[in-house]
Amino acid sequence: MRFRQAAASVIALLLGMGMCAGCGAEMQESSAKQSVASGSDSSVAASTTAERVDPKPVESSEPTEGTESLDSCEPTEETDPQLLGLCKRIDESGYQAGIAYIGYVGAERTEEEIRIFLEGSPYAEAYAFLCDAPLVDADGAELYAVVTTRKDRSASVYPADVNEEGTYDVHTEKPLYKGKGTDCFLLYCNMSEVHSNVSIAIQTGDERFFVNPMVSGKDGRLENLDCYDFSMYTDGNETQDDVMIAYGLLLEADEVQSYVNLGMTLQYTGQIQVIDGRSCWIFALGTDHEDQFVRELYYGVCDNLIYSYDAITDTWTALGG
Repeated sequence: MRFRQAAASVIALLLGMGMCAGCGAEMQESSAKQSVASGSDSSVAASTTAERVDPKPVESSEPTEGTESLDSCEPTEETDPQLLGLCKRIDESGYQAGIAYIGYVGAERTEEEIRIFLEGSPYAEAYAFLCDAPLVDADGAELYAVVTTRKDRSASVYPADVNEEGTYDVHTEKPLYKGKGTDCFLLYCNMSEVHSNVSIAIQTGDERFFVNPMVSGKDGRLENLDCYDFSMYTDGNETQDDVMIAYGLLLEADEVQSYVNLGMTLQYTGQIQVIDGRSCWIFALGTDHEDQFVRELYYGVCDNLIYSYDAITDTWTALGG
């Protein structure tokens, strides 16, 4: 769908494709809860994040005058049909951007490893254009996709950290990515499960709001986002039986049962991850507090196989193996 005839034909094609290739999004947090520190000093975490990226922010291509855009989601010869369909759904939803949680990739992954993970996920078939989307590396362990649909919108990514008041400080002086128009990109972020380490600023004209992408510990879904969620959750009615079978299999495992007997809770995360070439349901064992479920251990289930996750080595091992 992107970056690929006598001279006039080549130029026209590349301009059309360049306009559709990008999709940018910005993380949101209610303005009442967000503290934008445009010129403030970053915390150690945010500073480290900024220093590890290219000091020159990645910029998506902007529509060129005279070329067609997806302003009204009108199809063109160059428009990827999957991207076009997604842009239409986002516009029809009334939201200004779309965000999807691709999955837990693990910390300190190379771009090649991240893209291999994406290619092994259901998104590679449903939204193949994401496989060629630019990657914004903000240091983390989770992979997201962000999409904007119109030339008057932009999505920029900035480092963010939580201050003593429990609100986000957004370091707009250190952009990690600046997008504009019909745009899409991948975002690798969030080392912590408690708060996000980035903010996406979504802007239309003079109006701007911030979103901080996070997955709920309760149900594995995106939370607190004023954006269209196009995540491919796997806990619908069509998969509920499979999830319950996997849940029952886990409860029969001695290790899991011992933790449950100690008062821990087993929950399905709503995620699927490829382990040893198999698509596995991902469950979490943790402590269920009144306002939050804190995940402590992870298990993957596929057919009659159970895998346990080692956070130290960032590896999955067959339980009992």
